[in-house]
Amino acid sequence: MLALSQAIESYGVDPAPILQAGGVELTRFDINSRLASDAMDRMLCLAVETTGDEAFGLRFVEFLQPTSYHALGVALRYSPTLRSFCQRLERYFAMVTTMDETRFVESGEGVYLVTHPLVTYSDTLRRCHSDGWTAWIVKLLRQLTRRDYVPLKIDLLWSPPFYVLSRSEQLFHCPLNFARVESWVYLDPSTLDHPLPTSNPHLARHNDRVVA
Repeated sequence: MLALSQAIESYGVDPAPILQAGGVELTRFDINSRLASDAMDRMLCLAVETTGDEAFGLRFVEFLQPTSYHALGVALRYSPTLRSFCQRLERYFAMVTTMDETRFVESGEGVYLVTHPLVTYSDTLRRCHSDGWTAWIVKLLRQLTRRDYVPLKIDLLWSPPFYVLSRSEQLFHCPLNFARVESWVYLDPSTLDHPLPTSNPHLARHNDRVVA
């Protein structure tokens, strides 16, 4: 909620009315609270309408920190390898949300992280989620590996207009596929078991216990 508030505010817009539409008063919001999917949908739709930015999902991710998702963000940060990062994300993704699931897949189509909605999204939230989830994954990967990390390719749920497309291309620096059924981030399989510079297995396991 703090990241959402900061993202809205970055457009020069007062976030309070938008948060209130979802039944949230930030000064009283418990970090461990859960929001219903329809409340989140209302807030994101209103945020896009108020800011006029169809790429709001990309902006939102700029304000997410490892601790935005409690202990899971910390555990992910200290994962020993990309493989363990992906496995941990899949195993504990319900800590982030139960509106969708994230899976780590190794198949003939390649190695990728994929997200799948478990509830019915509005078209606006569907677009925001596809942008936001893929941008969040890439942001995490760049924090874990190197700042210029580039996925092999990315699948998005929608076909962005030109001005949004240019922002996506500048952010991801990889081939983009549009109007797909799910959002996929393809990874280089040869890098999955390389030790990560941020590796700390003890802290990763400790935060796993907090998440569990």
